[in-house]
Amino acid sequence: MKKLSAIIAIYVMLFALCGPDAYAQYVTTAFTKSGGVAKTVVSTCANGSFGTSTSCTFGSNITNGNVLVAFAYGASGLTLPANPSGCVTWTNKGTGSVGSSSQSVSVGPITSTAACTVTETASGSSANIQLMIFQVNTTTTVDGTPGFNYDISGCTTTCNGASTTTSVNGDLVLSFIFTGGSHTFTATSPFSMDCTAGCFSGFYGGMSHDVQGSSGSITPQWGVDSGTPWWGGTIALE
Repeated sequence: MKKLSAIIAIYVMLFALCGPDAYAQYVTTAFTKSGGVAKTVVSTCANGSFGTSTSCTFGSNITNGNVLVAFAYGASGLTLPANPSGCVTWTNKGTGSVGSSSQSVSVGPITSTAACTVTETASGSSANIQLMIFQVNTTTTVDGTPGFNYDISGCTTTCNGASTTTSVNGDLVLSFIFTGGSHTFTATSPFSMDCTAGCFSGFYGGMSHDVQGSSGSITPQWGVDSGTPWWGGTIALE
């Protein structure tokens, strides 16, 4: 009891001398969107095929007030449109051209709760086309520039995803990675896995997210079961 009384007395003295800021650094902040709801991934949808078009249908209704974020990939020979079609009014937020392929990322606010099928239709000759979609409860405002990258020679145990640099604390950072071979990817801390081989159709990859506490450069990392070429992308939303 004497030790407990002494500890309490020390905390009382610190509070009196320094105020609440003396220990505020140890309080964890939960970053939220407007309305006080913690930022997170609500659901995902992913699909791929060999052709000029692919579609993805969510397993349950998308929700009014949330946001859809779509990553698209087209192999050499395909030209991607600026945006996919279906469910929301899409706005392109970034394009890439890495490894003789093309990539894009688009964002759209959900204005009604309903079933949802999103379609990506490219022009050109049949090739590998992929579509990966996040439903998130954040804003449509992009922080920084979305990143795209690839490694055609492959990585054996750890793959560095595409980097982006943010300027606002508490962004929801979304990352994807995929390959045409039969491989399993796992998200590496601080990222959390949202979708892996079991939820994909037509290809193999991963989708993950992180709520970035402090702004700055961020590079998602992925674990992989064996060496494989891969493509990836990253976007941060406020």
